[in-house]
Amino acid sequence: DGTVEAIQDGETGHLCEPGAIDEMAQYCVELLRNQELRVKMGKKAQKSVGEEFDIHKMITEIEDLYDRLLEEKGIG
Repeated sequence: DGTVEAIQDGETGHLCEPGAIDEMAQYCVELLRNQELRVKMGKKAQKSVGEEFDIHKMITEIEDLYDRLLEEKGIG
């Protein structure tokens, strides 16, 4: 689903297993009570997403993938 790619657990957010409602609620309460942690995680998340999911970087990675696949098929 992409969540694991976008979130670094404990750094840019919190991850938990599907259905772990109590764990997720605990994380939510922690963030509601701790403004410093909220701001810190939010800034790290914004920076991380901006770097990892930059449109130019993604286009280059997709082009490289297509080039490799074409080479493997002897087309490129």
